[in-house]
Amino acid sequence: MDIPKQEPECFVAGDTVEWRRTFSDYPASAGWTLAYTFVNAGNLQKVNAQADGDAHLISITAAGSATWSAGDYDWQATVTNSTIRHTVGNGRTEVKPNLAAMSTDGFDARTYARKVLEAIDAQIAGRATSAQSDVIEYNIGMRGLKRSEDGLLKLRGIFAAAVWREENPGEFCPTIQATFS
Repeated sequence: MDIPKQEPECFVAGDTVEWRRTFSDYPASAGWTLAYTFVNAGNLQKVNAQADGDAHLISITAAGSATWSAGDYDWQATVTNSTIRHTVGNGRTEVKPNLAAMSTDGFDARTYARKVLEAIDAQIAGRATSAQSDVIEYNIGMRGLKRSEDGLLKLRGIFAAAVWREENPGEFCPTIQATFS
């Protein structure tokens, strides 16, 4: 198996994760060490690379990644040599939940946008729960919309576009025309 030469865009908690980075100005063979810091709202994870000739090999064991909670992490990569430190990269990685490790007390993998869209659709169909109605009221108020059919349809458009973007990253959202008779 070829080891990727870039940081992962995503991985599943509990999987082994490896990548190799080479920096011509900061070879591991010259004493440079590479370290990553991954952070999100509730977590901080540090990962140190191992020298692999001139390259830096980064490896997160399955047991190590199992301790990461699901979510988006911002990361920063730095190289050091004695008292010299340089930032060599930053980005974002998504950690997906390990479904095999989930408990049976209920896990909802839907995004917030998907949950709100489904609540709006339930409201339109006349079968919204009180919790779904509360979510709708909150979002209508946050966006300054009026509690009306028009406001509900505008809110639906906002969240339908958000869900579309989540499911089609990097693509342009098409314009959707709705007609009512």
